[in-house]
Amino acid sequence: MGADPTGRERTRVAIEAGALALLAALPLLPYLLYLRTHHVERFSFTGDFAGLELATRYVPTGRTLLGPYSRFGFSHPGPLYFYALAPIYALWGSTSTGILAGAGAINAAAVMVTVGATRLATTRTHAVAVALVVLAWLGAFGNVCANPWNPLVVVLPLIAFLVLVALVTTGSWRALPFAVVAGAFAAETHLSTIPAVLGVALVAGAVVRLRVRRGLVFGRTGRSCALVSLALLLLTVAPPVVEELTNPHGNITKVVHFFGARTEPMRPMSAALTDWTHATSWLPDRLLLGTVAQEYEPEVMRSRPPWGHVTTTGLRATVALLLLTAGAAAIAWRRRDAVSLAFLGVGGLTGILSVIALRAIVGPNYTYLLFWTTAGTTLLWMGVLGAVGKVLADLLERAPPRAIAQVASAVVLAAAFALALRASSLQHAFLTHEALRPVFDASNRRAYDVLRARVAQTGETPVLHAMGAWQCALSFLLEASKDGVDARVVDRERWLFGRQPAGIEGLAHPLHVFIQTPEANVSTRACMQKLATVGTIELYTSPVDVEVCAPSP
Repeated sequence: MGADPTGRERTRVAIEAGALALLAALPLLPYLLYLRTHHVERFSFTGDFAGLELATRYVPTGRTLLGPYSRFGFSHPGPLYFYALAPIYALWGSTSTGILAGAGAINAAAVMVTVGATRLATTRTHAVAVALVVLAWLGAFGNVCANPWNPLVVVLPLIAFLVLVALVTTGSWRALPFAVVAGAFAAETHLSTIPAVLGVALVAGAVVRLRVRRGLVFGRTGRSCALVSLALLLLTVAPPVVEELTNPHGNITKVVHFFGARTEPMRPMSAALTDWTHATSWLPDRLLLGTVAQEYEPEVMRSRPPWGHVTTTGLRATVALLLLTAGAAAIAWRRRDAVSLAFLGVGGLTGILSVIALRAIVGPNYTYLLFWTTAGTTLLWMGVLGAVGKVLADLLERAPPRAIAQVASAVVLAAAFALALRASSLQHAFLTHEALRPVFDASNRRAYDVLRARVAQTGETPVLHAMGAWQCALSFLLEASKDGVDARVVDRERWLFGRQPAGIEGLAHPLHVFIQTPEANVSTRACMQKLATVGTIELYTSPVDVEVCAPSP
């Protein structure tokens, strides 16, 4: 993305950028190939996954205006994730398989933009350093990349945003529109990333303004990229703004009210630092200590509380990273290595903002809520490797004979290729060790068939409710949309079921449906009729909405 003196040089850099980008994305190829031949059966998605697919299905209708639902009664800010999923979903025949493939494609695109943009804007050394860190990240966490859960899918696009913003601060104006899209994707897809996205964007803007005042050329290219970026920003924020303005209980209002009316105190700084330290250790722990080969499923995929104390591994990893960061910053400053300094600065700022965001966690804290904070430490590793690599590259360039530098470059590229193959083999091992596809639920299918037969016979319109097994209710809504069945929801539960299904206003013959399982009880079932028992699933129905069961006379 920087200017080159000759057309031949520009072509060479573009070819290198494309080759490095493809190499970095190689570890994700096994997932896309796997999903071409291993299809997700219907009724395999429940809960969160069903909600993600349901919102994606409604993208062409224009009714998907918000992001995934949150456990606190509002949605994440915007629908950009669903818009990115929609083309891949359609390519896979609008089946559940397309959601997994879409997550993999989004992460692959983020990886390629991260590495390719770095080569277009900087030196080969910095680009290779970024590629090596990305490959290491994929070796450690690649098996989350085909998982569509929004706390997981947001991390690589967030890393791409941070890298692109760092490049913008060095004068690579063409990176700005891509940074806007990547940052909007992260902020809209998971609310917790907003402090980092907004904070880094504001500080980067101040740095750019200061550098322009001191002589950095903005010029026609900068102005054009700024205008394109502004247009993209307006487009990405338009859907949630439209939803807010056209709804008496808009999502933005809900989010502001939730945090404004917060009664729970902020988490202690010590707890936030402990969690950040814990997350910082994941990458080196899984790579250097062999955890990735012993435990295919990383902690970040689990809904369990993190360690409540600083572990030895976490402390060692954090101290080592901070010392390396300080040393690399000193080297980069002395050598005026602006790119490495930008990576280190953006990574350090993101780390600070991450700790602040971790203090604001409301309710139970789980390891998946920490995963996004690894984006900042990933930038630090890029800055460290870039600064050290630049020193070595410059030394080799000056050392006679010149062939030594060429041999060293070949060795580094061979190492990158070997790392890509190793990361790919780890992903293949995960696919053979763990089933990527969600498990088909026969009871869920049979219970849905019972309900569908009932409404086909009576002409009633099913109204699915969250009370009880909300995961199954989401699955029923998803499958009803595939079958063309008019399934509805009540307004108070739209935060969970999305804005896409219609409400019950003016409905002539509603059939309110409540689903009970051993794990999810329907407290008002005494006021309803039992439709069926299918395995562990019980269906209860009522002609009217039942929030509270009136006591018997």
